[in-house]
Amino acid sequence: MNPDPVACNRVGETPDSYIRVPLMPFRLPAQHDRRETQRSRSGLIIAAGVGSRLGAIGARTHKGLLRIGAETLLGRSTSLLRMSGVDQIFVVTGYRESDVKSALGFGFNYVHNPRYAQTGVLHSVLLCAEQLSGQCLVVTTADNFVASEAIRKCLESTADVVPLVRRGIRNANRAIGARVERGAIVGAGSARSDGWNGEFSGFVAFSPSGSREFFKAAADLLPQGGLIADAVTAMSGLPGLRSEVVWCTDSQWADVDTIGDLRRVRALAMAADS
Repeated sequence: MNPDPVACNRVGETPDSYIRVPLMPFRLPAQHDRRETQRSRSGLIIAAGVGSRLGAIGARTHKGLLRIGAETLLGRSTSLLRMSGVDQIFVVTGYRESDVKSALGFGFNYVHNPRYAQTGVLHSVLLCAEQLSGQCLVVTTADNFVASEAIRKCLESTADVVPLVRRGIRNANRAIGARVERGAIVGAGSARSDGWNGEFSGFVAFSPSGSREFFKAAADLLPQGGLIADAVTAMSGLPGLRSEVVWCTDSQWADVDTIGDLRRVRALAMAADS
């Protein structure tokens, strides 16, 4: 299949360096394409979506570029990942692509999803499958505020799948509920239904084996849509794959969907920096 001429990945530190990849189908590397190594870790930040629930603010600003103190959400996330030993960071752009690239600058691998308005988060995830499947990997989203202590705990784990989950549900109307059993997420969905004992954060660390299975699960779920939580849930119980949920508190994770969330995250950032 010929690559879609609109789908371009900008990779590396020069503005004229491009790699063209097809949007569909997604090709996953063979198992022997990546060696099982813990020597380096990559990051994947999904920054393609529109912050529609932020109203006028979201219409004029990418929510990852909202300031929370001295930094933007994205700037803070990338800084903490770098300080935690993440060697290379892939950023999937979509909405306000040029603003995101201008704010972050060089030193990142930018992958553009031109169909961000018509596709879900797993489509954006899979645009990086060929580059990142089989690597030690951290996956998060542009609207996530994650405390450095929570990041450290996730990256210190030796498990293959390490999702960050907050105990209880803060806002059932918007949250992704998670059912955790024996250290693994075995179910996820709208928090408005019953049966959840935590809230999925969208922040997950993977071993090389874990990232390989994550991209496989994402590819399987793509026709039905689905979220990162669904792919993580689908990995539960796979032979030879160990999961370990890292539990966090209200002060260690929050995402920005509304103006109220933004105020709360700014207060958390101020407390963390004081």
